[in-house]
Amino acid sequence: MYAHVFLSYLFLQLWITQVSGVRYVFSALQPTTQFTQWYEQYGFVFEKALRQNCTEEYHNYLYGVGTTFNADWVGYEEPVIEYGAGSNVSIDYNEGGDEASSITQPLILCILNHTSDYIKSSMASAQVLLGLTPTILALLGPSPMELSLLTIIAKRPFLALLLALSCPSVYLGRAFDSTPPLDILKERPGRRPQWRPKGLKRYGLVVAQYLLALGSLTNVAVLYYQLGVRTICIFWSNGTVVPLIWGLFALPIHVCAAIAFRLQARRLYSDDDLKRRSFRGWIGGTKKRIWETLKAEPVPAALQKDVYIIAYPETKKFIAINWLLTPGIIIHVVFGTLVLSSLTFIGPRDALEVVGRFTISVLISRAILMYEIAGVRDRFNSSDGGLVPMLPFEEADDLVLEEDNIALTNFKDDLEIANPADVKVFDRPWRGPTVKTVPMAVHRNDPAGFYWTSS
Repeated sequence: MYAHVFLSYLFLQLWITQVSGVRYVFSALQPTTQFTQWYEQYGFVFEKALRQNCTEEYHNYLYGVGTTFNADWVGYEEPVIEYGAGSNVSIDYNEGGDEASSITQPLILCILNHTSDYIKSSMASAQVLLGLTPTILALLGPSPMELSLLTIIAKRPFLALLLALSCPSVYLGRAFDSTPPLDILKERPGRRPQWRPKGLKRYGLVVAQYLLALGSLTNVAVLYYQLGVRTICIFWSNGTVVPLIWGLFALPIHVCAAIAFRLQARRLYSDDDLKRRSFRGWIGGTKKRIWETLKAEPVPAALQKDVYIIAYPETKKFIAINWLLTPGIIIHVVFGTLVLSSLTFIGPRDALEVVGRFTISVLISRAILMYEIAGVRDRFNSSDGGLVPMLPFEEADDLVLEEDNIALTNFKDDLEIANPADVKVFDRPWRGPTVKTVPMAVHRNDPAGFYWTSS
């Protein structure tokens, strides 16, 4: 497992750092592309201190060698260190240094010692603004349920992926609250009719959506790069990919949310989808699902047809994943706050620009997503869509409205069931499955998979 983590970190580090600029100092991965670019407001001050007052520390940063060593700790005293052969840099534990920051910590201290208190105060205010950014973006950004709706129901996973990567923060509603996934599709009086382009405007809309999503993602990716090389994250000073890790951390949250959404609802394309419940049947339908997704991906939700949705009751799997999502989102926001508030060598004017660029990407992504959700709602509430009130086959016992021991008595209560063989949703002009009423008596298993009763 640790090898996989190391390879992932190395890949991310190489994404933002030249291969020739990566080396090891005291067994810690060290880039040499930091302290070469600065943000505009105070960059000239830091560059002057680097060139005139911190040449030795900068030389050690570029060419310093650190090999294995032993440190003997005696209480709170400074440790006795024995460095390996060839080492020409040392670790200043009293100033907060360690193996990972052995070459960055001395250079950071030197630059700060030759920076005025006024500039340090300005950088502190910039850190406050950046620290609030993850929470601000989370309030503006899409929720995991909304992106899951775009993926599972609208069948546009690639667009959803672009939007998820363009929004570094994830919206968090009430903690551990389980909102029905289809509540967002409810109609309300006075809602503005959905715009549905025709002809060439349809293709223009699709191209515009992808161009805007790619532009937002490019803007965010450039911000990750600039924050990595133009600033220093104090708690992870030898890493240039810390902002990027924060942004990518949102992706597994959205994946888990999509899985949870799929456990509650999915889209139907034919009556055969009602019967495919076993794992082998699900695997057998993979080719069809991929084909349906490829057909729906370049089509805006407002122009799609047959938006029929089947909803399931809550299961233990859904509850478990939903309870994991809330701590995951909180950890993501806390980690983002820690990362951005730890960035130094950036002034308030530059920090305001960073926040503004993040906000623009989030708002663009939000606008695209809201249009798609409105399209799904429009089709769902039209004659070409609707809810198919079916229960999953593995929850068959829930179809019986009375206990088993009561059903074996002489009661002649009626039991409503939904038989998939008689649904034929897509062959009928009206929405909903066929519902039969049969007297309750002896239980037996239906070949289609239902557990039902007949007289």
